[in-house]
Parts: sequence; C-alpha cells; structure tokens
Amino acid sequence: MLFAIIRHWPKWYLSVLLTVTVATSDNAYSWFEFSSDQYSVTADWNDENIEKTIPFSLRSCFGLSADWCDTWWLTGKQNYFLTASDFNLTYEGSYGPDPKERSIAEVIFQQGTNTSVLNDGVEAGSFDPDSTDFVEAALTFRVLNQDLFDALPGKYQATINLYGIERDDNSSFDDTTQFDVTIKIPERMKISGLKDIELTSNGNNNVSSAWINFCVFSQGGLPFQLRAYGSNATDRFVLKQSPTSGEITYRLLIRASDGSNRKNIQPNPVDGSSSAYQWAGATTPDCSNGNNMSLRVRVNGNSEPSGVYSDVVTVVVEPPA
Repeated sequence: MLFAIIRHWPKWYLSVLLTVTVATSDNAYSWFEFSSDQYSVTADWNDENIEKTIPFSLRSCFGLSADWCDTWWLTGKQNYFLTASDFNLTYEGSYGPDPKERSIAEVIFQQGTNTSVLNDGVEAGSFDPDSTDFVEAALTFRVLNQDLFDALPGKYQATINLYGIERDDNSSFDDTTQFDVTIKIPERMKISGLKDIELTSNGNNNVSSAWINFCVFSQGGLPFQLRAYGSNATDRFVLKQSPTSGEITYRLLIRASDGSNRKNIQPNPVDGSSSAYQWAGATTPDCSNGNNMSLRVRVNGNSEPSGVYSDVVTVVVEPPA
C-alpha cells in the first residue's frame, strides 16, 4: 500500500516599513511664518499722543513647511511666541542731532483672543493661533506726547523687529518681520502773553514801562527771528495823540527774560530784511516753565503837551532768514 504524506508549509509574511524623507530647501518656509517681511506706517504729530495700528498676518502649524500646513495627515496648529525689539526713535532732519533719546512707549499685539503688551526685547507667549491657516493680527504703536513736545522739526523713525517662534521638544522654527514707524514733526512757532502796556513818568520827563514778560515758542527750542513795527509810522516808533497832531517818539527794547541779549529794536515791517533779531525759543507752546522774553517801552525827554498818546505795535516771530 502506498501512502502519500503531504506537508503544509506555514505561510511567511514579510513586513516592510516604508519611510519617506521630505527635504526642504534653505528658503523653504518653516512651521512659523509671517505673511510679509516688512510693514510700515506714518503718523503726523499734532501735539497729542500718537496711536497707530498696523495689520498683518501669521501662521503657526505642524508640518514640514508652509506648503504642508494643510496636508491632512500633518495638520495641527502650534502655539507660538513673539519678541519685539528696537523701540528707539532716530531723528532724520536738518536740525540735528537731537540730544534727547526718544522711543515708542508701547507696542500692543492682538490676534484673535491673544493680546499682549510687548516689552522691548522680552519674549511673550505662548499664543494659540486658532488655525493652521494665516490668521489676521495687528500691532498698535503708542508714542506719548510728553516724549515729542520738544522734538525737532522733521522725521523720527523706528524699525521694530518682530521675531516669532514655534517650538516643541525636538526643534523650533522661526521668522522675523519689520515694522517701519515714521513720525513727522512740523515746524511751529507761537507768540503769546503780550498785553496792553501802560507808560508811567518818573517826574523828570522820562516815561517808560516796566519789563513786560511774554512767550515765544519754537518747535524743538530752535532759534527764532523777531521783528516789530508800529501802526503810526513804518520807519520809527511814535505815539500819537488823537485827534490832535501831537506825537512822541519812543524806543522799544526786547531781551531774553534772564536779561541777556538785549536789543534796541528798529522798526521793520518787511519780512526777511536785515533789521531782525534772534533768540532761542521756548520748548513748550505757552512757556509753562516760565516766559522766555521781555520787552520795555521807553520815552526820553518828552516835552509834548499833556494828553493821551498811543500806538499799536506788531511783533512778528519767524524762522531765521
């Protein structure tokens, strides 16, 4: 009898682990990304605090590059951190250098429910991006009026660097963008504090006023040019009696309030002529730290008959010619 023996060999299975390595070039976007590498804003200063908001966008996602952020098997939002730096304002104008250091007082970040005051050079976060797509965000810049009231005319500029980073246990990915902030300071001058002047006699035909203080403000405390003229004559200062023809000539003296740089003013109704005089301006519009200028009217040797004599003097303040 013939027997057949049949053996059933066990089945063998081969498992192969397939791995794919995706290489990214040096210019590939990382997991954290700003939508642009530069933003800018310009503000005109009007003697008040400046507050400007610049919108931008960013994304922080789990993926090998920005192109992979929305790939279904890698999608995942990642918390991120921000650091803003370089808040100092640099003067760019023809009156420099500015001896005073000036800076942006506050930078406020907002994105969705994420809000933070960013201190210069200090990291803030972590922030939840809420999405793997680009999300809208904004930086608000505040510059205080107290830091600009005595600024020189021209432009002040700051380039704030905003650094963002997403990190996990194994690696980190970052990006940097810039915010150019420009502040324009106008040329301004103002004269204030002048009032009617009363003349008194010392009993010896010498008639004069006291020294009358007033204010001349010039943006940044820059030098100003001053000229003056009366309404009764263009070539001299004269008091006239009305309705008669009596007249009394007088002198107009102007100086700094500390008594320096005293000038015997010659009438000058013409802009830009040589009969103008220069002093240093006050840095506050109404001389809150004290008036910086004084004037006095003096009449010597008067022999005119008694009566009321008057003149209207116009004082003009302008930049040096």
